[in-house]
Amino acid sequence: MKPIVDLLIQYNHPTTGCKIIEQMLKPSYANLPNTFNAAEEESYDMLCMAMRGGANCVLNYDLINYETHVDYHQLYAYVMTTNTFPALNPVLVDGFMPHPFGIYRIIGGKAQLHKDGYALLSNSNSNIMFGADGKIHDLTELGAICHPDLQLLYQNYDIYDLEIAETLYYPFTFDGKTAFSDAVHTIYNGRKRNDETKSFYKLLNEYMAGYFERSLQVGSYWLGSKRLNDIPTTTAKYNPKVGIFITAYGRQLLNKILHTVPKSQVVGYDTDCIFLNCKKDDVSPKLLKSFGDMPGQLHFDGIYKDVIHKASKSYNGYDLETNAPFRKQSGIAKSGYCWYYNGRTYEKRKSGAKENEKSW
Repeated sequence: MKPIVDLLIQYNHPTTGCKIIEQMLKPSYANLPNTFNAAEEESYDMLCMAMRGGANCVLNYDLINYETHVDYHQLYAYVMTTNTFPALNPVLVDGFMPHPFGIYRIIGGKAQLHKDGYALLSNSNSNIMFGADGKIHDLTELGAICHPDLQLLYQNYDIYDLEIAETLYYPFTFDGKTAFSDAVHTIYNGRKRNDETKSFYKLLNEYMAGYFERSLQVGSYWLGSKRLNDIPTTTAKYNPKVGIFITAYGRQLLNKILHTVPKSQVVGYDTDCIFLNCKKDDVSPKLLKSFGDMPGQLHFDGIYKDVIHKASKSYNGYDLETNAPFRKQSGIAKSGYCWYYNGRTYEKRKSGAKENEKSW
């Protein structure tokens, strides 16, 4: 384990992955994305509503013969190094002002999922996917939405009478390639090592995007303007604005690959992967064009049968490549609860609860 110890010493903070990530970022950018200011203190609720995690929706719950798992190589690392992100002080204005780094508070309107659309956005106060049942829903369920997610909304839903009360937008930005490339390449190369540090670098990879989302964890850094006086100044800098756009850009890539395959083949999806009801040989040629070995490209992560999907990154079944049962579980909701789809509706269950899987 000596190499891990050396790495921790190198970054001069042996306690948290996020602190290591902070040390790995270029000094001139480490604090820039997290600048805290009065305008964002006032609009905390709006930012919080716009912060949506990975999309997950099992569209076909019935057990099927073949299920091919297609995954991204380092999706968030790719997103972080190929996009521009908001920085410094935002501007808050009344009404709708379209802006590539805008966040909009919705106060009216209706939406219905297209026949060929995908439910990629969760409600502002839950993990239920907005409009997944195909019915007309009130757009206020979304609360607030960032510009790339608004584009997804129009691509996947019929929109009626959208009404936006105010826009929070960022006139200043920073280049993700300049800010994040060194850290991303260090972590990605570490993941490919065949020694005891490989797992450690995989953990750092998970922390990379999460570094900008920690403010939304209950009991963590940024708990809203009412409690700022209770938070040490060294931690009040954390801000979700970069995390909002990281996950939104990821969903745009997910939306793109979902529309390259027949919807009848799609069993489920998360921000960085899809599950297809087909064999590898039957995967769409359009989708195969996105395969490769580099970050942001796709690869096969398994082919299974008799899969039971319980939540994002939580599923089990029989692995047809190893000829053995398997179980995978990660990404448990921070709240301690996950949403499960039983073929008709979603229900909220305590993570880790022992259940009779065959009964649902």
